[in-house]
Amino acid sequence: MFQPHVFPCAFFRPAVRLLLLTALVLLLGACGDKAIKEDYAFITFLEKQVLSAAPSAPLAELTGAEREMLGAHAGLYDTMRSSRLALDALLAKDLPRLRDAAALETLADALQQKGIVAEAARSAGELKTALADELGRALGKRRMMRVSDRVGAVYDEAFEKNVAAPARAAGTMLGALEGYFTSLLDLAELLARSGDGYILDGDRVHVTLADLEPAVDGVLKDIMTRRAHLSAASIAYAEALLGR
Repeated sequence: MFQPHVFPCAFFRPAVRLLLLTALVLLLGACGDKAIKEDYAFITFLEKQVLSAAPSAPLAELTGAEREMLGAHAGLYDTMRSSRLALDALLAKDLPRLRDAAALETLADALQQKGIVAEAARSAGELKTALADELGRALGKRRMMRVSDRVGAVYDEAFEKNVAAPARAAGTMLGALEGYFTSLLDLAELLARSGDGYILDGDRVHVTLADLEPAVDGVLKDIMTRRAHLSAASIAYAEALLGR
């Protein structure tokens, strides 16, 4: 009776499995090597192109060669860059005008331009809120990213230096601006209540109504304190842009 010849199947089955397993290992090894190379290429890029520069310098758009070199990590850089661009666009709109308003030399100058000060106080508050919202979105995007441990620490350092730290420092400065402008408006309101019962000369205020004098003195002290806070916050913001 004819018997099927099964010997070749029995012989080749283990060999085929071994070949397939070997091919799979080599394929995974190649993929792993590629991922490792892209990790180290991105780390090197961040250290040389991002962390070595001051945050005040704009994050440049990737070239085609850089995008090919970084592979999947190019998207991580794009996210960091787009977050920074969004924050810069917010600040560029109103911050110069707010700084000009805060640079009025004396109390007399500021109180004579009460409308400008009132608008500056409102704008500073709105910009501070918008900046906090934008930073929250940027940090939310960062939390959603999946990166290797090799890349994570360096990327977080670059993200903190170029996005989060300047935004937080700007937010603190905007809060100081808002507080300073609000104190100026408080003084203007008190002086308005005194009618002609005061003399304003530069930064000196003399109130002839005795019942208003303690309140005016209190607001003047608050203005001086807020000026100091604003100066410190402005210095901290400048240092954040220098990467300090």
